[in-house]
Amino acid sequence: MPATLHQGSDAQNFEPNPALPAAETNIALEEGARQVGQALGRTVAALRETGTRLKNTASDATDAAVLRIHEVKRQVRRGYSTARVGAQQLLHDHPVRVVLAAGAAGLLLGAGLRLWRASHD
Repeated sequence: MPATLHQGSDAQNFEPNPALPAAETNIALEEGARQVGQALGRTVAALRETGTRLKNTASDATDAAVLRIHEVKRQVRRGYSTARVGAQQLLHDHPVRVVLAAGAAGLLLGAGLRLWRASHD
């Protein structure tokens, strides 16, 4: 069975600050709590605003990246198409020269690979 609390004259009366009356202590505590609450409210509002700004910045950066990727893709396709048409035109206008150039390139590549292998064995 738990012991009962002693209610006699030796029990101390604890007040937050015995030098101040209870009413002044409550007012001081309420003012401190109000200041803490206001500071927390401002902090939460600032964090929400920062989060919103970060989301907007990330969204803007993503949109800009997507636009740039589409532009580069369009340029690559245009360049590939131009090179292909140019190669077809060259092959049509000078077929013998193209075949001789391809043969010479193959011969040079083969000789270069042979020399490279010989120096690394």
